[in-house]
Amino acid sequence: MDYYWALFGKIAAAVALLAMILKVIRWKRTQIQITNDAHASDPPPIKEALSARLKAYRKSQLEKANLAQAEYDKLVVTLSGGALGVSFTFLKDVAKKHSLLHTEYLFSSWVCWGLSVACILASLYTGILSLRRAVNQVDSGTIYMQRPGGLFALLTLMLNPIAGFLFIFGLVFIIIFVYMNPYG
Repeated sequence: MDYYWALFGKIAAAVALLAMILKVIRWKRTQIQITNDAHASDPPPIKEALSARLKAYRKSQLEKANLAQAEYDKLVVTLSGGALGVSFTFLKDVAKKHSLLHTEYLFSSWVCWGLSVACILASLYTGILSLRRAVNQVDSGTIYMQRPGGLFALLTLMLNPIAGFLFIFGLVFIIIFVYMNPYG
């Protein structure tokens, strides 16, 4: 049990470190924005009008990107949830005949897959908040002075790849667990 508390401590330390890094990045961006605002009080110039073909191409690319993102989210949730189910079935049907060794790898894979699903859920929520924030920025006229979507857009951008990496780390841990046990 001490191992699990140590693992949770390491995860908490990593999350705290990530939060500090994000705070420093946000502070630096704020400083850069203040400097830029002091030098240019006018909003950026409006880009030239796009041709009809280019507008259609741009629209199709955005639709494809949105569809791909939705499919990615569904795939990570499905794979992580399925991996959890398969690992439980494996323990129930195959591993019950043997004593379990190195259960920390099994537990680590479960934690990674659970966090992977949690990251996707958080990503969906922060994406919604980001869109709402961007609309508010457009309505207030601050869209050119601030990051569109604010911090929520940055969080969404980070949570999606983190979820994928956590799924892969869970796979690595379960492979190590199966290899280290007598049935591996």
